[in-house]
Amino acid sequence: MTKNEAIIEKAVAGAMGKDVIIRNIRGKIVVTDKPEFKERILSEKQEVVTEFMASANQYAKTIMKQENLRNESQIRLNVTRERLYTSLVSEYWKMCWGKPQKDIEEFGQAMLNKVEKPETNNNTGDNDLTVSLQQ
Repeated sequence: MTKNEAIIEKAVAGAMGKDVIIRNIRGKIVVTDKPEFKERILSEKQEVVTEFMASANQYAKTIMKQENLRNESQIRLNVTRERLYTSLVSEYWKMCWGKPQKDIEEFGQAMLNKVEKPETNNNTGDNDLTVSLQQ
């Protein structure tokens, strides 16, 4: 990409925000509308994967909210803090994908049992624990 093309690409992207997409198709820069996904129909397998990924996301976020679990997972998976979320999602996929729903629910219950209630904040008195790994 030449300097002129890069400058044009940045200018168009900055001016249009998230309404357009700039693509490089066969060596040419093409500006297109952002695709609409409102009326798309997912196959059964796509819906299963989407639901499973939502569970994996919830699993990773739940662990990352708890400092003790986050640190334990970071040591267990031997990753930096920046890579922890991705590693937790990957771990969930490896442990649960293709297994019966009963096994996945047992895994979720085991993780819920590991989550300790956080200390109550003396200033607000709020308890910030909302966890549900089951669908």
